[in-house]
Amino acid sequence: MKRFFYFSLCIIAILAICCCTRPSETATVYTLAPFEKPYTKDFTICGYKTTSKGKILTKGQTSALKKIIGKKSNYRFIDSSLKTPFAPHIAFEFNENNKLKKTLLVGFNSKEWQMYSSDSLLFKSYYNCSKELLILGLSIFPNDKYLNTLYNTIK
Repeated sequence: MKRFFYFSLCIIAILAICCCTRPSETATVYTLAPFEKPYTKDFTICGYKTTSKGKILTKGQTSALKKIIGKKSNYRFIDSSLKTPFAPHIAFEFNENNKLKKTLLVGFNSKEWQMYSSDSLLFKSYYNCSKELLILGLSIFPNDKYLNTLYNTIK
């Protein structure tokens, strides 16, 4: 029961934050270099160095992200003893009236996503939708070597 409540809360929170249904709301996506220490001049998101310019999601990409986030079976519980470090490769920033609302970081190495408000962690969860997230990521960054390598290993 506790897991069901937690995952329901995660889904509701992400959908409420990330819907981008009003014209004043936008979602911008970046790629990250999780193991590179950012220099002072580097643009960072939640402490991670960005490796791309931000791209605003299209309506189709926003719709695909909402479907991925809204599917309860995409969330999974995992033992907290897992030792794989969180290394996000994609960051979705959700803005309203040009003000940052929330940030969703996606790590493919640990199949984990984390939601932040400013630089404060709101929650983290693990996912079962690697292929869908990779397809979405590749629709935004088709030449990304890391995403292409991962996609080719799961084909």
